[in-house]
Parts: sequence; structure tokens; C-alpha cells
Amino acid sequence: MIGPDYPTYIIAEIGGNFDGSLEKAKRLIDAAKEAGADCAKFQTFKAESIVSEGGFSKMELHGVHGSWGRTVTEVFKDVELPIEWHQELADYCKKVGIDFSTSPYNKEAVDLCADMKLPFIKIGSGEITWLEMLDYIARKNIPIMLATGDATMSEIDEAVR
Repeated sequence: MIGPDYPTYIIAEIGGNFDGSLEKAKRLIDAAKEAGADCAKFQTFKAESIVSEGGFSKMELHGVHGSWGRTVTEVFKDVELPIEWHQELADYCKKVGIDFSTSPYNKEAVDLCADMKLPFIKIGSGEITWLEMLDYIARKNIPIMLATGDATMSEIDEAVR
């Protein structure tokens, strides 16, 4: 899939931009395909496990974050990709001729990726130092795309061991 003898592989990051709508998720997949992407990628998480109300309440939020009128957890809850939608979206991707993948943010999501036999999973740069999770994912024998963001070379070396 990736390497010197392969063509450029373009991933459309849909993430949580489907606004909690299965139909909008499918429209975004269509748009990704029309734009020439090879893969539509989502994010699989539980809001309660990735955001901290305590942490956000200590921050002075201005602009859009301060105008949400809801807690950060509520906002993230609205953009969770329900487990039950994964197979339907993967099937839809196959129907339109584009790969489906996701970035898992918990072990349940990793297990789902393994069961679905996804072509790869992407690990965000914020998780590069979450070595326990990287080890768990590696044991599933799923190809991994690892974002390095602003990681140090030693953090990258540790992550790929």
C-alpha cells in the first residue's frame, strides 16, 4: 500500500465532521471519492475517555470554544462514531470504491478494527507516547500509520520498537 513501488495514497480525514449523521458521513465519503481520495478515515472514541471537563474548566476559553454553551464532553459526544455504524460505513466505502479506516482511541476500537480487517489504522501524533496502546495495536497485526507531529526523534524511536 505504501512504499517506493506504490502510487501516492490520499487519505480524506473525515474524523468527526459528520455531525452525528450517518447520511452526512456517507455524503462525506462520496465527496472524498469524488476528490480523488483513496481512503475515508474516521475517528473512533468515547468522549468520556478522551476529554477532561476538569482540564477544560481551568482554561480560559475564548472564541468558538467559549461560545459552545455546552460542556466539552457533550460536544465530543455529538461527534462520536457509533460502533454500529462502522461496518455500514465500511460497506458503503467499498460500494463507492474507496478504503475505510479509523483512528482508534481505546482497546475496544482497536479490536473492532482487527475484526473488520481494515487496511490500516492511523495513530494520531498525540498518541505516539502511549506505548501500552501502540503495543496492543501491534499485537493485532494491522498495518499502522503513525503520525509523528512534533514528537522528538527519541519518542519516534521508542514508538516503532
